[in-house]
Amino acid sequence: MGAGYLWGELDPNTLIITVDGKRVFQDKLGGAKDLDAVDLQQAAGLTMINDRFRNVPVHITAGEHRIGITFVQTSAAETNETLHAFVPVAGMGQPVNGNSSGPRLANVEIKGPTVAQGVSDTPSRRKIFTCYPKSAAQEPACAQQIFATIARRAFRRPLTDADLKGAMDFYAQGRKEGGDFDNGIQKGLLAILVSPKFLFRMHEPPPGAVPGKPFPINDIDLASRLSFFLWAGPPDEELIKVAASGSLHQLPVLDAQVQRMLKDPRSHSLVTDFAFEWLNVHGLELVDPDTNLFPDYTSDLEPAFEKEIELFVGSVFDSDSSVMDLMTSNRTYLNERLALHYKIPNVRGGEFRAVTVPDYRRGLLGKGAILMATSYANRTSIVLRGAYVLDKFLGTPPVAPPPGIPAFAESQEGADQLTVRARMEAHRAQPSCNACHAIIDPIGLAMENFNALGQWRDKDIDAGTPIDANGKLGDGTAVHGINDLRNYMTAHAPQFMETFTENLMSYGLGRGLDYYDMPTVRAIVRDTAKDNYKFSTIVLGIINSPAFREDEIPLKGPGEPSSSTPHVAASL
Repeated sequence: MGAGYLWGELDPNTLIITVDGKRVFQDKLGGAKDLDAVDLQQAAGLTMINDRFRNVPVHITAGEHRIGITFVQTSAAETNETLHAFVPVAGMGQPVNGNSSGPRLANVEIKGPTVAQGVSDTPSRRKIFTCYPKSAAQEPACAQQIFATIARRAFRRPLTDADLKGAMDFYAQGRKEGGDFDNGIQKGLLAILVSPKFLFRMHEPPPGAVPGKPFPINDIDLASRLSFFLWAGPPDEELIKVAASGSLHQLPVLDAQVQRMLKDPRSHSLVTDFAFEWLNVHGLELVDPDTNLFPDYTSDLEPAFEKEIELFVGSVFDSDSSVMDLMTSNRTYLNERLALHYKIPNVRGGEFRAVTVPDYRRGLLGKGAILMATSYANRTSIVLRGAYVLDKFLGTPPVAPPPGIPAFAESQEGADQLTVRARMEAHRAQPSCNACHAIIDPIGLAMENFNALGQWRDKDIDAGTPIDANGKLGDGTAVHGINDLRNYMTAHAPQFMETFTENLMSYGLGRGLDYYDMPTVRAIVRDTAKDNYKFSTIVLGIINSPAFREDEIPLKGPGEPSSSTPHVAASL
C-alpha cells in the first residue's frame, strides 16, 4: 500500500488485513506522531509511514482465499444538510463514507509465493487431474481420461478418438523431452486450448447442404448456441447429453431445457451482459460530475446506480414477468445511500432491498444510471436523453447531425443564466437543426425534471426558474413531463417490445439484425402479446425462430473455390 501524499492523517485510524475473515495484521495510521512526521520530514516522513504497511508477511495455503484490507470505521456523524464542497486543490476533498474525509487505500499489491514448497494442491489442479498414475504403465490411460474430461467441456460435445489425438501426441512429446507426467499433461492441454474446436463455434452443414439455402443446425451446435445465449458460456453436462441423444430439436424437449436454463443462476448473464450492453450503463465513472455544481455526488453513486439496474432488470427476468414491467414497475432496489439520493425515506443500511417508488421514478426512465449516463458533467442534455429513448426504447435512432452545425451555447459567466430549454430553443431555431430536434427534444424535455445525477428538481438551479417539461412529440401528442412520456410509451407497447426483442435477438444470434429479420421480430411480438409479453415467451420465440435454429453456407463469389468446411457462426 502506498500513496503520493497522505490525506486523513489528522486523526488516528486503524488499518487491518484479514484472510478468510481472520485478522492477520493491524497497525495505526494518523494522529499527532504521523502528522509531525509528514509536516517536519515531508517525503522522508511519508516513506516512514508507508513502510509500516509494506512487505507484510502472511503465511497462507495454496488455493483461493478471501483477503480484506480496510480501515476500522470511526464515527461519521454529520448533518443531513448538503453543503457545497470547498475544494482548494482538486482531489484533496475527496469524500469518504458520505461527506467526511478520511484515510484511503491508494493501491494494494499481493506477491507470492515467496517460498514455494512443491506443487500446490489447489481446486483448479484437482479439476484437471481427475486421476493420477501410480506407475508408468498407468500414465497413458490416465492422460487420456484427463484430456477426455477437459476436451468434452472445451469442445462442447461428445468426443471421438480423433478429438484426443492431438492432445495425446503433445503429451507423448512432452514425456519424450524428459518431462514428468505433469509436464506431459501441460503440453496436451495446450493442444486442446489452441484447437479451433475450442476457439470457435461452428455449425456443421449436413450432407448435401446447398450454398445459399438454409439448413437446420444439428443438436450439438444448437446446444452451444443455446448455452452461449442464456448463460454466456458452454453447455453443461445435461444439455450435452440431451443434444447427444438427438432429441434437443424437438419442441417439448427444447422448451423444457430453456425453462431449466432460465432458472439456473448462470442466466443472470442476460442481465449483466445483455441488459447492461443494451442500456449502455457501463462506464458511469466516465461522466465525472462537477462536485461544485452537484455536491450530492460521491463516487459510491456509480456502483449503487449499476446495482439498482442489475437488481431491477433481474427481478423482471428472474420472475418471468412481463417485459413491459421494465417501463411501468413502481418497485426498484435501493440501499440507504441511494434512497437518500432519491429522497426516499425509511431505507436504512447498506443492503439493497425492494422499495416502492413515486410515479415519476417508475421503470427504466426513472433510474439514476440512465439519467446520469445521458447527462454531461455540468448539466443535463436534452439531446442525449431524447436520442437515448428513441434508440434504446423506441427503435428509431436519430441520424447523425450534418457537418458545420454550431455548438450548443453554454451559459457564460456574468451573463443572464438561461435554462437548458431556452438555450436549446435558440439552437434549433436554425432550419438545419430543427428537423431532427423537433423529434428529439420533446422527449428530452419531458425528462428535464431530473438533474444530471437523476435527482428530482422543480427549479433550474442556474436560471432560478421552474422547470418546463412540456412538449409535443413527433406525432403531435402533447406530453407534460415524465409520467406522460411513460404513459405514451406504454400505450405504444408493441414498439417498445419490438425494440427489446430486436436487441435480445441480436445478442442471441451474435450478429446485428437485417431487414429480413424484422418480420420474425414482429411475429414474436405479436405472438407474445397474448401472454402479456412474458420474458420466457420472448426468449422461446427467439430460440424457436428459423434465424436461431438454422444457418446456411455462404454463396461463393466468381472465381472462389467451393468448400465443404463448416460455417463458423461465431467466435468465443
